[in-house]
Amino acid sequence: MVLLFSCASVCGTDLSWIFYNGSCYYVSSSSDSTKDIYDATQFCNAKGGYLASIHSLDENNLLLTQMTKNNIESYWIGLNELSTSTFSWFDNTVVDFDFWAQGEPNDGYGAERCVVMTDRGGLWNDDNCNEKYGFICKKSVLSHQPITVAPTPLVQGGCNHGFIGVPHKFIIANTKGLDSSGLWIGLNSLRRRRHFSWQDSSQFTYQNWAMYQPNSYSQACVKQNLPGDSRIPKSDRGKWDDIGCTNLLGYICEGQKVSGLPIATPPGSLCKSGYFPYGQGCYKMFSKTDWQTAATNCSYDGGSLTSIIDVYEESFIKSVFINVNQSVWLGMTFSAQGTYTWLDGWPVLYTNWGSGQPVKAIGGGCVAMINATPPPKTNPPPGTCLTGQQHRGIYCYQGDVGASKSWPEANYMCQKLGMNLVSIHSQDESKFILNNMLTTTTTPSRYSRTPNSFWIGMNKGTSDGFTWTDNTPLNFLNWSPNEPSDPMNSTTEECVEMYTGNGKWNDVTCFVNRGYICKGIA
Repeated sequence: MVLLFSCASVCGTDLSWIFYNGSCYYVSSSSDSTKDIYDATQFCNAKGGYLASIHSLDENNLLLTQMTKNNIESYWIGLNELSTSTFSWFDNTVVDFDFWAQGEPNDGYGAERCVVMTDRGGLWNDDNCNEKYGFICKKSVLSHQPITVAPTPLVQGGCNHGFIGVPHKFIIANTKGLDSSGLWIGLNSLRRRRHFSWQDSSQFTYQNWAMYQPNSYSQACVKQNLPGDSRIPKSDRGKWDDIGCTNLLGYICEGQKVSGLPIATPPGSLCKSGYFPYGQGCYKMFSKTDWQTAATNCSYDGGSLTSIIDVYEESFIKSVFINVNQSVWLGMTFSAQGTYTWLDGWPVLYTNWGSGQPVKAIGGGCVAMINATPPPKTNPPPGTCLTGQQHRGIYCYQGDVGASKSWPEANYMCQKLGMNLVSIHSQDESKFILNNMLTTTTTPSRYSRTPNSFWIGMNKGTSDGFTWTDNTPLNFLNWSPNEPSDPMNSTTEECVEMYTGNGKWNDVTCFVNRGYICKGIA
C-alpha cells in the first residue's frame, strides 16, 4: 500500500507539496512556467529542497501518477553529470536505482548531461540542461528554509596535455595568426532548431550575436568571427554568426582542470618571476599609483609601461590582469609635437579610445585602459501614442486584425502610419499583443470570432534567412512545431503570420489575406 497525503504540518503551509515515505514532493503544474535545469534547481533550493532523487520503482510510480495530472510530457529530476563524468543526484544521495528508456542515456549530440522523467511510463531520458520542462522537487520533512548551495570549489591541478591554463578565458588573444574565417564555438541548435544551447550543457546566460544573427533556420552551428576579419563590419568582429555545420573552420576546446596534475609553466617562457608571457613579451600587474611612478617602477624592473599593438594584445591584458571597471596605466603620452606616442618606441598602430576620447584636457596627456562593463540601458523618456494605439515601453501598437490584406498591402498600411509591421522580441511582448491587440480593428470581420491569424513584420526579404522589416535584431523565435516549413532557397512561403490562439508563428505565402498589427516608436 502506498501512503500518500498532503500534510501542512510536515511539508509546510503550501498544500501543493505531498508527503510520502518520509519526504515531501512538489510536482510543477501546468500553471507553473517550464524551466531549464538551472532555474528549476534554484526554485527547489528556495523551497528547502532539491530536484528529486528517486530510489525505488514505487517512488518513481508515485511521481508518475502526479505527473499525469498535468499536461506536461517531461519533468526534470535531480540526476545529472554536470560536475562529474558519471551520473549523480543533486542532493548527493546514492545512485541505487534507475529507469532509463530503451537506448538511453545516449548523450545526443554530445550535449545531454541532465535527466527528465517522461509521461511514457515514467521512463528516464538524458537531455540538454537548457531545455525547458516541468520539474519535481523533493525535501526532507520540516525542511522549510531555503538551501544555499556552496559554489563548486576550484580544482587544484593542471590541464591535460595540449591545453593551457589561464586565470581567465582569453579566446580572442589566442586567435592571432589564425585564418580569419572564424572559429567554431560550442553553441548550436542541433537538438532543436532555433533553440541554441552549449555543447557542454552549461547555462546559456550570455549572448554575443553579430547584427541580424541568428538569421537562418537551416544553419544550426555557430562560429565566432575574428577581430582580424576585414570582410565584415567592425561592429561584428569578435561576435557570433550561425552557419552550416559542414563548413571547415578552426576551433578551440575547453576542458576542466585535472586534480593532481602539475600546473605547467608555459613552454619556452623566459619571463622572470611574477611576469606572465604572451607572444614575445612579458607582463606584470603592479599596485595602483600615479602614471609617472608607474613608468619609473617599470623602468627599474627592466621594462616599460606597456604598449598595445593590436586587439589581440589588448584582449590578453584585459582578460588576464584587469577586473571589471578597473583601469591601468598604458605607456602612451601626448608628445610636444601634438601626437600620442608609446614610451617603448613602438609606432602607434592600434587605438581603442573610449567614448568622447581623446580630449587632451588640461593636466591630461597620460592614457589609461579601462576594462568596463557596458553601461546599463537607459530607456528614453516615454513618448505618447495616438488615440486608438496601445502603449508599451517606448513603442506604440496599432492594428486591424479584422482586415483582409496581403502581406505587402499590410506592410504598406503600416508605413502610411509611420510604423512597421510588428516585430516581437520576447515572450512578454508576444503576450502583450495577444492580450491587448486582438480587439483592435476598423474592418468588420466576416466572422463572429477572432480571426485565426494576422501578419507580423517577419519575412525573408532578399536573403534566405528571416528578418524583421524594422531592422531590429532577430533575438526571439516562437515558431509553431515543424515551422518554418518552406524548404531552403524556396520562395513559396516568404512571409510570417502569428496565430491568435497561441501566439505561435507560421511561414506562409505573402499573398493570402490576413489582418495585421503595426508597431512604431512612441
